[in-house]
Amino acid sequence: MKSLERLIALTIISIISTTLLSTHQASADESEGVISIPDKCETRFSHVLDGHSFLPTFTIPTPFANSSALIAIGFGYGDQSGVNLLGFTPRAEGQVKIIKGLALSFGVAGHMLTGSDGSSALEYGASAGYSYKLGALYELIRSEKDVFSVAVELEHPNSFAVSPLESARSFIKGLINNAASDFVSNTVVNQWRPNVRWAHAFSPPFGLQALFGLKINQRKPEFRESTSSTRLQIGAQFETDFKPWVGVPFGLTLSYLRGQVLGSTLDLPSNNTISLGLYLTSSAAFNVGLEYGIVHSGDLTTRLGGVVARMYFN
Repeated sequence: MKSLERLIALTIISIISTTLLSTHQASADESEGVISIPDKCETRFSHVLDGHSFLPTFTIPTPFANSSALIAIGFGYGDQSGVNLLGFTPRAEGQVKIIKGLALSFGVAGHMLTGSDGSSALEYGASAGYSYKLGALYELIRSEKDVFSVAVELEHPNSFAVSPLESARSFIKGLINNAASDFVSNTVVNQWRPNVRWAHAFSPPFGLQALFGLKINQRKPEFRESTSSTRLQIGAQFETDFKPWVGVPFGLTLSYLRGQVLGSTLDLPSNNTISLGLYLTSSAAFNVGLEYGIVHSGDLTTRLGGVVARMYFN
């Protein structure tokens, strides 16, 4: 894990250096007419700062108080102690600008997780569930190059897990004790996410988004005591849009998110997520792209992939 964190730190440092050098070169080239500035119909969008149109992502939430809609479909593959798991998650979110600088958000999502082979399916079984969330975001500071905002979100996931091994044990216990046992477990979680968000435009081709906040889980499993955990979330996304400086309507994103456990009634590991995205940037009103990422959490390594599409209305 330490080697992974060193690699991630070196990667981010190199990207910062490259971004700053590129920004300096971009400023020099702009005076020569190399970089094109977006027209007025694109700069009217609140997620465009200093000519840079910020891109969506799975990892870092938006810092902009605008009206927008997002649809995402995610896939995952993980290996934990020899158990191979496959996951699928569709998600739909919306955000509505109420007044200048203030927006309310809402969303729904589903998930399904199962073993990817016979032994894994027998040992893990399957889980499925849904969640909904509500949130609010307020822009404290907005300038030509920066937006600094505060946000809070409440998410309420509800999941159901089925284990074939527990089913077999329940059947045997039922024969012995002449009583039926329930092998379907139900878990309800309330998740609070207060955070601060920042976006900075270095120049039309280059931008940065950052996140700093908490993720507080309150878990209520059936037939067991409630548990809770608190994580510190620190993340950043560096992005470049090739359209302003070479005329190619594509953008690249590199994101990193650290989930550091501050306290937990369970022995939970901290996690690290790093992802790379490729997005279509032909219009500031709509972005669609692909993302691939890796999540390390204790002895579990998960590989993620997905499609993200976001439409902006102001």
